[in-house]
Amino acid sequence: LTDIGIAQSPMFHSAPPRWATLLPGYGASRLMYEGAFATAFHASSALALSAAWLCAVGLAVYTVLRRSVAAQP
Repeated sequence: LTDIGIAQSPMFHSAPPRWATLLPGYGASRLMYEGAFATAFHASSALALSAAWLCAVGLAVYTVLRRSVAAQP
């Protein structure tokens, strides 16, 4: 709720605070708002940021699962 609901919602702020751009939901929420309210696509940086977060989280999950499922010597 703090990430997307309060820090980044256009209902509370006209622009999100600077620190909100570092949160994982920033790019995805910008894509959602762009898709809902814009007539053209101008959120390529938000798309790249979302893809980067997705890759980072996917790599972290892969690493944790590989270590937890690996055969013990």
